[in-house]
This record gives sequence, structure tokens and C-alpha cells, in this order.
Amino acid sequence: MNKDIEDPSQEPIQKAPPSLWTDRSRLWIVGLIFMLVAGNVFFQIQAYLLGGGMILPVLVGQVMGVFIPLLVLSSRNGWNPLRDLDLGPVHWQILVAVGLLALASLVPASLLAEISMRLFPTDPERIAMFQNMLPRSTLGILLTIITVVFVGPLGEEIVFRGFLHRLASGYWDPAKATLLASLVFAMVHAEPWLLLGLFGIGIALSFIYEVTGSLLACWVFHALHNAVALVIMYSMQEAQTEPTALEIGDFLWLVVSMAVWWVVGSWLMKVFHENNRADNLHLGD
Repeated sequence: MNKDIEDPSQEPIQKAPPSLWTDRSRLWIVGLIFMLVAGNVFFQIQAYLLGGGMILPVLVGQVMGVFIPLLVLSSRNGWNPLRDLDLGPVHWQILVAVGLLALASLVPASLLAEISMRLFPTDPERIAMFQNMLPRSTLGILLTIITVVFVGPLGEEIVFRGFLHRLASGYWDPAKATLLASLVFAMVHAEPWLLLGLFGIGIALSFIYEVTGSLLACWVFHALHNAVALVIMYSMQEAQTEPTALEIGDFLWLVVSMAVWWVVGSWLMKVFHENNRADNLHLGD
């Protein structure tokens, strides 16, 4: 029988589309993570030295150090960044659940930040500097919202969940990957008085990434959390430079927040397991 003649009964094998995760080695992706972080820091420093204030350097760092390099790499290699980075559409119910978790994370993160201020005393003037450097003009506030609510969270989620957490999950179990990504996420911010709060937010974001498989869901969580935190910062008359005494109301809000996390988080895990079971049944057909 001539082997060159195709059997019409056999379906043609479809070649998988090019992907960063299949075209490049894990070591190459580790190098990419370092490059993105270093590029981000480099452009932030340059923008700050040129008198960019506090917000503009963050925007420049994300665009020049993260977004543009990834878009160039994707374009040259034929990769689809939305697919490779899990930024595709998500069901609205998942996004609502993620939004509730973001709001429920505000009190726990604040209490963890209070502990950080006690463990890592910092010069009050340095803490107040961040509050005092917030733009007050209409254009400055708009730039702050774009940077802090949208651009910054997207860039951070791409690096820490989209790359670091996903890569670490290939070597270790999700718990270890969560600890690594969350610790690096907290330390890179270089704000010791917020270290534990940032670490807690990192753990929450890794949980969401694990149960939804969506970086878009992480971005929504991160953006909403930053939006509320930004409103609080603008509404404060003076920056909180010292730890405050905890009151009974703080613990009551903590109980409410954890209850929301228990209910909504359990629902997300249930959806996750049901989707996995459906996928396994589909593969078994």
C-alpha cells in the first residue's frame, strides 16, 4: 500500500498554535521574568530622576519594561498574549465573586499591614512621603487612577501570577508556588511597613489564579482592591505613619471578611472541581 496516500477515514492532525510555554524552555522564561522586573525598575528610576514624581514612573516602568517587550516578543514569534497569559473572557459570575473577595480582603490586609508597621518600624517621613506626593490636579488624579487601578495591577499580575506562579507550579505544588510568588510580590514593592499586607494579598491572588485559571480574574481583584485603597488614601487628611490601637470593631470586620472568603471561596472551589470533572469526562469520551 502506498504510504503517501492519505486515509480519508483519519482526521488530519491539527498542529498546536505557537505558544510561549511550548516554544521556550523554563530557564528562558525565568530569564524573561528577571528581564521584565529589571526593565520595570530601570525605567521607573529613569522616569523618577527626570522629575516624573511618584505615579508617572510606575506607568512608564510597566509600559516600557513589561508591556512593550512582551508585545514585541509575541509579535515576532507569532504568540497570542491573551491565550498565553490566560487573559481570555471569564463568566460574569466568576468576576462578581472575585470582586466580593477583593472587598473582603481590605480589612485582613490592613490588619496585616498594622502588624508589619510594628515588626518593621519605618521612618514616618518616608511613609508620609507617599501620601504627600499623590497628585491633586484633575489630570494628575486621572493619571493616578489609570496607573494604580489599571496599568499597575495588570503588569504585576502578568509577572507574578502569569509567569512566576505558573512557572513555579510546574516545579512544585500550588502551595509552594503561592508562597514563592506572594513573597516576591511583597518584597519587590520595597515597602516594609506593608510587607505582610502585600504578602496576604499575594496569597489571595494566587488562590484566585489557581481556582479560576484566569489572569483576568486576578486583574479584576487587584484593580478593585487598589481602587478602594486609593479612595481611602485620598480621603485621609494625614498619612498613617504609626500603628494604631486595634478595637473590637476591627475584629468584627475581620470575622465578616473571613466569612465572605469562606462562602465565596468555597463556591469558587466547587466550580473549579466541577469544571475539572467535566473536562476529565470529556477527555474520556
